[in-house]
Amino acid sequence: MGLTKKESRTADVLGLLVIALTGGFAVYACLVFTDWWQSYLALMFFYACFNIALFSGIKPAPWEGSIVFVFFLAVALIYIFLFAVLYQRHCLLDTQTTCATYSVLQSPFNGDYLYASTVVFTTLGFGDIVPKAGAGRIVVATQALIGMTYSATAILIILGRSGWYSARGESAAQPILIDREHAQVQTDRFAHTSKALEDMSTLLSALSTKVDTVNNQLVSLKRYALWASFALIVLSFFAGMALGHKF
Repeated sequence: MGLTKKESRTADVLGLLVIALTGGFAVYACLVFTDWWQSYLALMFFYACFNIALFSGIKPAPWEGSIVFVFFLAVALIYIFLFAVLYQRHCLLDTQTTCATYSVLQSPFNGDYLYASTVVFTTLGFGDIVPKAGAGRIVVATQALIGMTYSATAILIILGRSGWYSARGESAAQPILIDREHAQVQTDRFAHTSKALEDMSTLLSALSTKVDTVNNQLVSLKRYALWASFALIVLSFFAGMALGHKF
């Protein structure tokens, strides 16, 4: 059973609230937590909640496509920034610049890390900037996978479920199938009813023809009876005259 329009809007609001809360927690973790794996887990939690909220609750209307596109672009920029912070604060990339110095209030952000995060997220590679040690490889590989699946998620959500099913050659929505089946049933019933009415009309026409034939036969019979009666009267008259003359 589908959700009403009001329930659907409520689900959208709750989904956006979950995304906002988990995103805020991820920002806090990347800027404050001292261990890289803590920030890493916070980013993974944010990404998991983001996808669950999108696929389970948020169902944008067709006219909201541009809004959804801007929303996905903004979230992508947030991901790129948070991974760049993670790279710089925990020295996860091998660069010529210093690391572990980024602070929101004390030091500026280094553009090399932002560039590296951007090219990794878009799966273009990172050129001469390579990950450092095992932690760096884990984070870089994870960001590349997130960037790849993020694009697919954006396409599916923007197209909507109907576009997804159409691309797979399947029906767009179950209610449409039900409506078509119901319409087909009604069409079949109408065809059967029309056939029954046509047969009844043919039967009535044949019966009317039969009645007309019988009526014509009765008229002819009346004529014959009238002439027979007249003949009997004449015969009776002559017979009476003959008998009276004899006696």
